[in-house]
Amino acid sequence: MTEFIPWVENLALTKIKETSEYDRDWLILERLGLTQLPKTITDLPQLKELYIIDNLLDTIPDEVFSLEHLTVLDLCHNRITDLAEKLTALKNLKHLTLHCNQVSALPAWIGEMTGLVSLNLSCNQLTSLPDEIANLEQLTHLDLSHNELSALPAGLTKLPNLQYLDLRCNSLPVEEQNLARVNQPSATFAALPPVAYQ
Repeated sequence: MTEFIPWVENLALTKIKETSEYDRDWLILERLGLTQLPKTITDLPQLKELYIIDNLLDTIPDEVFSLEHLTVLDLCHNRITDLAEKLTALKNLKHLTLHCNQVSALPAWIGEMTGLVSLNLSCNQLTSLPDEIANLEQLTHLDLSHNELSALPAGLTKLPNLQYLDLRCNSLPVEEQNLARVNQPSATFAALPPVAYQ
């Protein structure tokens, strides 16, 4: 594991300490150059929102998984390549953002995170999606833009509560995009080509 740079650790420790002293239920660790998290973050069981933005994480730190009251987890602009199954331990999580990372595969266990309302996987390296993503029936917002998807699981376009779906900048054939529109007539689609009716 990469060692902490002392000044980086001190900045993070200060923010964690302030969060504890003011009894906040949110914490923002932005642009600190973090490659890991201080252990003291586990002393914040009240946290509901955690933003670790624009850092150098290559995996989700284990300390995050002990924060069982999290409803929002934003890890955008890091270097995360793989998702640990321990993420399913966050039973209260509703909003998960992994925008601008290096995730190349979405594991099948994502289907166990049935409480998710929004999922942002834009600007990653996804080439496919597991069928189990269709189990996320509470999803209202799903951003899959700027990946390398060439097909969609059949159930994805039938999610009952989906209001916003972004499929821009993938390798999806027009037929796939049209099917998404037909199956989700009440959803907003971000800048997709018009439906080509036959």
